[in-house]
Amino acid sequence: MNVMPPRREPNGRRQRASTAQDRLNELNRAREQAEIATVLAQPHRQGEKSPMAESAIGRFVLQNAMQRELYDAAVEYARTRGMWLSVMGAPRAEHHGGSGGDVPEELAHKWRDDVAEWRRAMGEAGGKEGAAAIEIMACDNAELPPRFERLAAMSALIALGKVMGRI
Repeated sequence: MNVMPPRREPNGRRQRASTAQDRLNELNRAREQAEIATVLAQPHRQGEKSPMAESAIGRFVLQNAMQRELYDAAVEYARTRGMWLSVMGAPRAEHHGGSGGDVPEELAHKWRDDVAEWRRAMGEAGGKEGAAAIEIMACDNAELPPRFERLAAMSALIALGKVMGRI
């Protein structure tokens, strides 16, 4: 952690803030350092500063030294799958357009087709277990269960990145 030493007078005494703005700046720096210390102390981060460490799939990518683009592909997969599932399970609104309006049927079909294509690619590369592992980490934000094969998950994630055109 980068903690700046306090400014000192020529005689070694801690320098006093000369203006209200200086005092405010010091206070803001202290608060920011406290926030950073709190974030880095979170057990799931294990001292990792990368924003990817906030999610299970991000930690998986970091732990296995995989490309950032694979993390982005998994996030896109989870987002698209979530939107498609919400459309499939949500009651259809009676009005069209605007906030809360129907999602166009063509868009819902595109999401469904994309998710199916991505699942198929993950399944072919990492088997059912690999595809399930990516869904657990990306969509459910849960750590990879010990019973799952890490290599299968890595293969599925690489296949997802390729079929999405990320790598």
